[in-house]
Formats: sequence, C-alpha cells, structure tokens
Amino acid sequence: MLKSLFRALAAVTVVALVAPLVGCNGARDDAVNALNKNGKTGFLVKEHKRASGEVRRYGMFVPNSYAKSIKYPVIIFLHGVGEGGSDARSNLRVGLAPFVADRANSFPFIVIFPQSSGGGWSASGAEADDIIGILNTVSKEYNVDMDRVSLTGLSTGGYGTWAIGAKYANTFAALAPMGSSSAIGDTEAKMLADAKIPIRAYANPGDMFAGMGLNDPGMVERVKKYGGKAEFLDDVRGSGHNIWDPVYSDGRLFNWLLTQRLSARGVKPNTVTAAPARATSNATPAQPSVSTPAKTTSSSAIIPATPY
Repeated sequence: MLKSLFRALAAVTVVALVAPLVGCNGARDDAVNALNKNGKTGFLVKEHKRASGEVRRYGMFVPNSYAKSIKYPVIIFLHGVGEGGSDARSNLRVGLAPFVADRANSFPFIVIFPQSSGGGWSASGAEADDIIGILNTVSKEYNVDMDRVSLTGLSTGGYGTWAIGAKYANTFAALAPMGSSSAIGDTEAKMLADAKIPIRAYANPGDMFAGMGLNDPGMVERVKKYGGKAEFLDDVRGSGHNIWDPVYSDGRLFNWLLTQRLSARGVKPNTVTAAPARATSNATPAQPSVSTPAKTTSSSAIIPATPY
C-alpha cells in the first residue's frame, strides 16, 4: 500500500511539473477556427515534402491585404514541446498565432509555423532543414522580403531559435528567443557572434522551465563575450513560463523586427539553399545563393509600439 501511495504521489508530481510546460499556457483556437481551407490569405495549412519523400504539414499566415506588388517581411515561429505533432494545428494554438489572429487585418508579416514531430527543436534534426525548405517554398509562392526574415520561438522553440538561428545565421535578419528550455554552447555562441545577427531574448525571473529564468540572459552574455549583438530585455514580464504573451502583445518586438535587415550586415538576401554558417570563432558568414527576388516595394506597415 505504501508503494502504491508513493507511485500516486510521484505521478501527481510529474503531472504538476510537466503540465505547465506541455500546455505552454493560454492555448486558444482563434487561428485554427480561422483556417482558410481554399484561399491564399489568412491562416493556412500547407505541406512540405522532405527529400526522403515524407510529407510534413505546417501552418502559415498571409496578410488579408496581401498584394503581389509588395514584398512582405517574414517571421518563422517555433512552438514549445506541447505543440509537437503532425496536425499543423496544435502549433497554432499557443504563442504567436492567437496574437496574429486578433490582428489579422493589420499584421504586416507573413508568418510560418513549422511543427516538429516530438515538440523539440535541434539544429541537427530534420526539422531544421524543414524550416529552410519551407521558407524556399513560400518565397516562390509569395512575394517575400528575404532581407527581413526573422526567427522567434518559445520554450523548446526558444532553444531552437538559438540553435537553428546559429546554424542558419545568414538566413535570418534577427532572432527573438523566449523562455528557452536549454542553453547553447560556446560553438553556437561564436557562430552567432561572427554573423553579427541581432538578438533580443526574453524570460521571466525564476522560470523553472527556462533554467530558473537564467538560460536566455546567460546565452546573451555568452554571445556578447564573443563580440555578438545580443541583448536581454526584462522590461516586459509575464508569469511563470509564459513570457511570450506579454512580449507579443506589447508590440515593440515587431517594430524592431521590421527594421532588421540581412543586408545591413553585408549578407546578400537571396533564396536560401541550406548553406549553414561555419562553426568557427572567426568564420566569414556563408552567402545564401541563387534567385534574387524581383525588386518591388517593401511592406511599410508599422505595428504600434504600445500594448493592444
């Protein structure tokens, strides 16, 4: 009987510890309910075919006012562990998608929502290559401003933002990791520093799922140690693990992302062919290659830098 009691207590403890991480707080169906099954704008579910032949679904948002004559900046959002799978819907329920759903008529970015199988993200996994493949596909279907492609993510997706952002530093104009579940090492920190990629990181103090809130500021300091452009912002805070809702709702992050450009650090913004940056402390950022997009007007819509 005593053993049964211990097992029951252990189960309750595990559920109590894991539930906030798996649920990632504040799940909403707004974006899922707004899915446009037959259109080319709004929230969409698309398919990406890997080299192996496996088909992976991903979510996408295209501004309702999309016009072919305008080049649109892109945000790629990496979900947390609880939103993994293959339905391309769980990843639309937490984080950026519900925020965008509330502002679908004014949000100026094209947003890509890839989905990892198990909820985690790794620079060496197939999901990292999916991100590049999906970006290439989207850039062929829509008028994408490859000079302004940003990567953001929460929890395991926060770690993925650091790690995948380092591998493909020449693809992204900026990174915005939040509440990262793990920390990158010196190799990745050097890659980010060498690429001079601007980074804004966020976490709540004491977040037990983000190294007690120390993973992100620690990685910022690691990148800065090698001369990188990283900053930790603590002027916007949430509760527990949920830092993303207040940060996305604040609006200032998006104003900042709109101003970040690859070309500002000497990287030619072309269609990417999965040429990752080199993992050396003095590496010259590798140039993405082929098919420069036609010159057109850039999207100039600005999101108010105040809470909505």
